[in-house]
Parts: sequence; structure tokens; C-alpha cells
Amino acid sequence: MQIQQYEERLRVAMLQSDVAALDELIDDDLLFVGPGGGIHTKEDDLQLHRSGAPRMSQADWLAVEVRNHGAACITVLTAQLSGTFPAELFSGMFRYFRTWAEREGAWRVEPGSVSVIAAEDLQHVTPDGPYPVLVKDDSRCSAHVDSPGIEYLSMADRPAAISATERDRPHALL
Repeated sequence: MQIQQYEERLRVAMLQSDVAALDELIDDDLLFVGPGGGIHTKEDDLQLHRSGAPRMSQADWLAVEVRNHGAACITVLTAQLSGTFPAELFSGMFRYFRTWAEREGAWRVEPGSVSVIAAEDLQHVTPDGPYPVLVKDDSRCSAHVDSPGIEYLSMADRPAAISATERDRPHALL
């Protein structure tokens, strides 16, 4: 499985508050910096999803950059998120930064962070079309690439089970 597939599994698990999938994808030693600067652990994230408090109505990855660093891959994602957390509405553009490390044949997120970004700071990529995945020096992190360094993934390829009523949190760990 390639890192983009792990990122998609993580996105779906976040939307569905799938604690079992999150447990598989997040390293036990995770440290994650949320948009307010707070530091969270894997158990913090899993407990939040178990509680059912957050509810995500949108989680669109607009751009994904992947860089290979040997036994680790770094991903930088630009996302449009909206929902409620815990009972307050939120909507905005966010940037995730995650480090994936391979252990025992599986990739897991170790450190990560998410920040709120202003719309004017984004490249103009819309969630209605394909979004770019930029892969740098990558043999194990990327899927097959048609053009040098860039792969386009269609938003239409997303699982049909994802709906506006699925859960997540805006600073979902990873």
C-alpha cells in the first residue's frame, strides 16, 4: 500500500470516527499539535472519537505533497474541513503535516500537526476536480506516477459511504 492510500484510509477513519482503523494508523508514540497549539497523544485522539462529541460534515483533501526520507515519509495536506466541535460549528482551510514511519510492514503516523490557513494562501485547487499529489524522491511512499513527480487522484474515487453525517474532529490526529 502506498502513502496516499494510507492517507485516504486515515481520512475515512477520521470521518467515520473508526477507532479501530485509527488505532492501526496512528503510532503509539504519536505527538500531535492541534490548531490551538495543544499537544495531543494517540489516546487523546482515540478517546475523542470514542466520545462521539465531534462531527465532521466535510473533509476534502485539496492537495497532498509526499516526500520520502528513507524509512519515513512526510505528507503535507491542504484540506477544506467543516462540522461541529464539540457543539460549535467550524469551517475553514487547514494544513496537515504528518510523518509516516514504516514498522513491521505497516506505515503509521508518528508526529503531526494541523493549522488553520487563510484561503488567499492556497494555490487554486478545487475539490470538484482531481487534486495534485506531488511526490519527491519517492520509491516506497508514492503510487505510480504518470507525469514526472505528480499524480492526480480523482475525488470521485472516494468511497460512497462517506456522507455529511460522518464524524471527525477539526484537528483530528493525523
